Amino acid sequence: MLHTQEVTGSNPVLPTMVAVLSEDLPLKELLLLILGEDGKRKVLLRTKSNEELFELYKAELALRVRNQRNLSLYRQLLDRFHDFLGKYPPSALLAKNFLTRFSSRKAATLYKYTSVIKGFMHWYGEDLELKIKLPHQLPPYVEDDEINKLIQAIRDKQTHKASISGDVFLVEFAYRSGLRREELANLRVGDVIAEQRAIIVRHGKGDKDRTVPLPLSIYNKLAAYIENKSPDEKVFGISKVAISNKIRRLAKRAGVEIHAHSLRHAYATRLLEKGANIKVVQQLLGHSRIDMTERYLSLRPEHLRVAVDSLDEPAQELELRTVKFDLRKPEEIKFDNRYRYFLGSQRAGPGTK
Repeated sequence: MLHTQEVTGSNPVLPTMVAVLSEDLPLKELLLLILGEDGKRKVLLRTKSNEELFELYKAELALRVRNQRNLSLYRQLLDRFHDFLGKYPPSALLAKNFLTRFSSRKAATLYKYTSVIKGFMHWYGEDLELKIKLPHQLPPYVEDDEINKLIQAIRDKQTHKASISGDVFLVEFAYRSGLRREELANLRVGDVIAEQRAIIVRHGKGDKDRTVPLPLSIYNKLAAYIENKSPDEKVFGISKVAISNKIRRLAKRAGVEIHAHSLRHAYATRLLEKGANIKVVQQLLGHSRIDMTERYLSLRPEHLRVAVDSLDEPAQELELRTVKFDLRKPEEIKFDNRYRYFLGSQRAGPGTK
């Protein structure tokens, strides 16, 4: 006989998955298992002191940021953020309050600082919803006449005449190679490839190497300039700061608005004006993104001038053209596999019957 009477307290409760797992795993470990590796990392970071957090993140930055100057700047900013937080844990609100201290800085500076803090907050597990817009600024347009005035001012120097030839070559080489200040300062004699009439730019921006061919005229001057130097010697033998100061001082004497980076801008602009492919220019400049090179397209005034000058042209009469229509029926049109279709038997190409 089937027993159907319910006994009080005998109804068993089915165990849940959490209950089963909790018998073998402590609650903390169970939670970390459910969160996954990324969640586990974020939870563990919450148990760290601010001092431990910032030391961990700065150590990770050292593995990802190869440029030592940028790494030093990032670390300094993180130290300031650390001091700002005090004993309070990082939060999006406090991060925004910290960045307001730099609201009067240039947009590019604020953008860089925001990127550093956003990177830290994302690593910590709390994304910072803040967007800084960079103004669309064109690089300066440098005329050839301005560069010629600069070179002439160097040749007309009344003091330090022994450095005239070296200073002239520095300006000419920067203009014809498109190298950055730091790349000019770090260029060694051993980086010159005679067979290819080119130079190897080592540890450029982003710690990337690239090869830059040189025009024959500037390569010949380079070969003469380094003739008695050893491969380990630097071509110019001065720092990037010294290069900037030298060109700025000489430009002021010449009465032109030119700095070291202006010569790089002029190099890129001239290449595009002469019809060079923008991807080639990107590679020569060492740009990581094509949009960085595209800025120079806006400096080419030819297409703008042509459009504006058309306003002065007299209006021309429109030429009326007669349009002929084929009024034959579809079945009268002969088809051919090679030429897709032909209108009429007399226009049929080879292979039609």
